[in-house]
Amino acid sequence: MIKHIILFALITASLQIPHCKETSKTCKSCKDGYTLVKYNYEGSECIEKEKLKLIQEKLQNCIYANEEYTQCYTCERGYVLNSSQKCIKKDHCKELDNNGKCKDCGYYALDSDSGNCIEKPLCRKVSGSKCTECFGHYYPNENGECKRIPLEHCLVGNSEECSLCDDYYHVVKGKCEIIGLEHCISLEEEDSTKCEECDKYYYVKNGKCQKCPDHCVSYYEDVCYSCEEGYYLSNNICLKANKVDNCEEYNNSENKCDYCVPSYYLDSDKNECIKVTKAIANCIYYTDATHCSDCDEYNGYEVSENEEECEKYCDTEEICEECEYNYISFDYGKTCTIVDSSLQTNDGNRLNSLNFVFVIFLLFAL
Repeated sequence: MIKHIILFALITASLQIPHCKETSKTCKSCKDGYTLVKYNYEGSECIEKEKLKLIQEKLQNCIYANEEYTQCYTCERGYVLNSSQKCIKKDHCKELDNNGKCKDCGYYALDSDSGNCIEKPLCRKVSGSKCTECFGHYYPNENGECKRIPLEHCLVGNSEECSLCDDYYHVVKGKCEIIGLEHCISLEEEDSTKCEECDKYYYVKNGKCQKCPDHCVSYYEDVCYSCEEGYYLSNNICLKANKVDNCEEYNNSENKCDYCVPSYYLDSDKNECIKVTKAIANCIYYTDATHCSDCDEYNGYEVSENEEECEKYCDTEEICEECEYNYISFDYGKTCTIVDSSLQTNDGNRLNSLNFVFVIFLLFAL
């Protein structure tokens, strides 16, 4: 039994997406009576077949519409709304311009001539076969290729001159120098001697960063707008909140718990989190002792109509939510693709390959 558990763990490790920093899950198939629809940017959802049929009889390739089915709000993957609120075929496009061409391709490159989105790592805009605009820290050279800007801390520029620097740096004679004002993230464009944005717990006053009042996170023009965790706002002062054991989200403005950690429910009258004695399978958060408010959506469960159980909604598959530095996903989280081969590291791929070889060895050994 132990051998099989170890084997399962190793197989799981060997199948992880190489160079993925954070994973999530999305639906890959739905329960009876529902159809799987995929969004343009990420994820998917199960929608009632009859409801989807009614929408798409009036509005082809539309997922969400108004009650009269006369206006589409969201198109299925590979389609985007035009000026007439109809879904037209445009892979990877987020938004169209007034001429019906794409103007925002996200991580894909925008072909200025055709208005289509193409896969071209590091490039934002393409004209012909050459890149004319690159993503941050890169610039298009004379051959239309995106190259790393050689100037340290430069976000936008070229091989010789910088026009925009990273946070905490500013442009001085075409290069990036550290900002001399403490806790200052960026300077004013009109006056480089004054700070425009400060670190957390600091605010701008007379062009410099001043410390916020005790425990205040957001402060502007002598008014505190929010307090740090564990404190609440009263008469413009952050006061220590009443500690509620097993509280996950505390309402700093009302000095009470909003909801409790998993397996606990909130008694609003007493402002207490109480342990659930009879757990509901696959329930994460509880409304009270016998009702569920949030099920394990990660693994495809949803709250039933009476909120007394969690129903299987769909089967899920793992995707990559965020890739490692210098890697990006062009296929909705299925893989992580390197964007700059000069910064390539093979550790993730090597580890993945070794895991796979080790698993194959164990399959024959057990």
